Amino acid sequence: MYALATALSLLAIVITAMRFYARRIKQATLSWDDYMILPALLFTIGTAVCMFVGTAIGNLGQHTGIQENGQPVFDHRLTVFEQIAFATQLTTTLTFGFTKLSVLLFYKRIFNGTFVKPSVWTMIAVVLVWTVAFFFANLFQCWPLWIDWTGFGSTVGNCININMVYLAQAWSDVLTDLIILTLPLPCIWVMQLPVRHKVAVSGMFLLGGLTVGAGIAKLVVFNKIMQEENVGFLDISYMNTPLVYWPMVESSIGIVGACLPLLRPLFVGASSNGFMRSLKSVKIASLNLNEDALKQLGGDWPVAPGSTTAFTKFGSESTMVPSNAEYSSYDHPAHKIYRMDSLDSLNFAAENAARSHGSRRTESYV
Repeated sequence: MYALATALSLLAIVITAMRFYARRIKQATLSWDDYMILPALLFTIGTAVCMFVGTAIGNLGQHTGIQENGQPVFDHRLTVFEQIAFATQLTTTLTFGFTKLSVLLFYKRIFNGTFVKPSVWTMIAVVLVWTVAFFFANLFQCWPLWIDWTGFGSTVGNCININMVYLAQAWSDVLTDLIILTLPLPCIWVMQLPVRHKVAVSGMFLLGGLTVGAGIAKLVVFNKIMQEENVGFLDISYMNTPLVYWPMVESSIGIVGACLPLLRPLFVGASSNGFMRSLKSVKIASLNLNEDALKQLGGDWPVAPGSTTAFTKFGSESTMVPSNAEYSSYDHPAHKIYRMDSLDSLNFAAENAARSHGSRRTESYV
């Protein structure tokens, strides 16, 4: 347990430090999504401390002593185990909440369209309610609070159905992660980018799938533990140890998934802007990309022929490069397409620039 807690906490610390270093390389101003990852990291470290304490003076990862009558030995080590299990329920709930908020605020900073923003704000409200509700459900699962580790959560009339709370939180955790994971994908796939670039951009945002995988694994383990409890398995500490370390695994991997999309500058160099240009080529109604926010996502992916190359935040004009022209040398008049800020009415105003003398520009709205 010492090695697992150390490795997972160091992983979260290193990846968070790399995130902030990448922001420094791109000379980008810190935003709320960066600030939200810090309390997530803090509570992840808190979970690691609980694992250290539970291993050192508790029964974390160890078998519970059994009396001659077949009942477990409720000694000090088992009490410490119950205390740290209770504490990790609180720290991991807060970690999950702040990590989800960090990802959503990142979406809000990058995507400024009329479709994405309401979806992001809706999910932010859902995550806030989810975090507060399950934090207090776990905190007051027994009353008085100490019944949870003195009565071991089994005192009749003093505790809610703790197993149902665990399962409800695990299921809803995976569901919200899936929604957050897929939220930007529809917008990405209507970009004017080659398919391979769409796949690459989608893959960048789908790195959060690591968290979903950890959440599903945790859910499977939780179900197994509930089944063992139902058949009267009395090795309390050994049976419930996964309730401590699987949320720690998900906490650490969640922070990794939230930070990975922002680490590209560390691997492609600060001067590469091709990837940013590719993302900024979007001209659909529902998706406007914030140029300042995308500074950190610099890469070396070239803009493909046929994609837009000029970008402004508030729906200004974009220049189309024909597929049979070289981007670097193309200097002929090009079609200009104006973005409209409505996904439902995807209208473009096309202006044809004539190369002949005295030709008059005309505007048409489709």
